[in-house]
Amino acid sequence: MKILLILLFTIILLPFASAHFPYIVDSKSSASDPVIINDIHRSQVWYFDQKTSPDIWLSFTINSPDQLFVQLGVPVLDKFDNYNPVLEIYHKHNSQSDDLHEHIKFTTDFDKPTKSCGRSSVRTDPCVFHEQFTDTYSWILAEDRLPLEPGTYYIKGSSVSEKGILWIAVGEIEDFSLGQIPNVGLASSTIKEYHGNKSSNSQQMYIAALAVLAFVGLVVYRRRNA
Repeated sequence: MKILLILLFTIILLPFASAHFPYIVDSKSSASDPVIINDIHRSQVWYFDQKTSPDIWLSFTINSPDQLFVQLGVPVLDKFDNYNPVLEIYHKHNSQSDDLHEHIKFTTDFDKPTKSCGRSSVRTDPCVFHEQFTDTYSWILAEDRLPLEPGTYYIKGSSVSEKGILWIAVGEIEDFSLGQIPNVGLASSTIKEYHGNKSSNSQQMYIAALAVLAFVGLVVYRRRNA
């Protein structure tokens, strides 16, 4: 039975093995009220439509020297050909002060890429990324691994002129739990809409089936270990 449960969990989680855990930011954020990142190493992505607010603010605190893997992306859509978002990272040196110091800034005022993303550890050039689970395509416009000193950091996504939809991703450790699968399914539907697609009935049924399997597997596992 234990082997069967392990096999079941593996089948359920396999589709998420190379995906960021998705969040949809549908409320305003600011430097004084940012979206908190609890673990910068866990693979996560925040989608943000600037119809909600001009900027998105994320924040995290580290207590020892560390490294941040970060990406800035935009859905591949004709209407975003001239959309040039900006990614800025700020560092608060003193917890007693509200002053923010710019750590790095990524601008994207260049032609959208046509080359597919490779499998290199860090992509030095913009490229087109295919996210397999949602079957969507994004322009990755900025990507880097940044050495960080201890302190509180803020990640700001915005644009200078045209408004659109952007996403910011951090982390490289894929870490999904069974209980998170239904949330992934709900977010995936919105993500597909952001990319100009609608979730098919078959995909919705597939996600629902995974959620049921996850629930049944979790109940069986807990009862056997009670």
